[in-house]
Amino acid sequence: MALLATKLFFPISRPNFVNRSRLVEKLDSGLRGPLTLISAPAGSGKTSLMAEWREGPGKNRQVSWLSLDPADNDLLRFLTYLTAALEYAAPDLTRPTTTLLQMPQMPPLEVIIDSLFEALNTLSVDLILVLDDYHLLTNLQIHELLERLLSH
Repeated sequence: MALLATKLFFPISRPNFVNRSRLVEKLDSGLRGPLTLISAPAGSGKTSLMAEWREGPGKNRQVSWLSLDPADNDLLRFLTYLTAALEYAAPDLTRPTTTLLQMPQMPPLEVIIDSLFEALNTLSVDLILVLDDYHLLTNLQIHELLERLLSH
């Protein structure tokens, strides 16, 4: 599967946007927990806030970015992009999982999840995963996978 690299790139903050230091600080403090949710109407600047955070407090952190769209409801596509996003922040981290995803017939989901969890357990520092536009995903298998990832 050919990947769209733009789905994996963190957005760049624009110089003429209003500085939202209070929100950036709140966002940064929220990272102490397993999940931070930014929820606001479309066009309110959620992605811009993340870009501002990334260029400030998030500058020296390992961060993976994945922009989602309705086509990512396909489990194989989602997992392929997820592993690519993680690789961007931590090269070679998910190579075994990527190999499983490229097999002619996808192995059972449990095997893939175990491979992914095993890879994440090797991290010596925190890794932040940003899923932009997560609300577009409706696939229950993906929601269950992310729920397990959060509880792990």
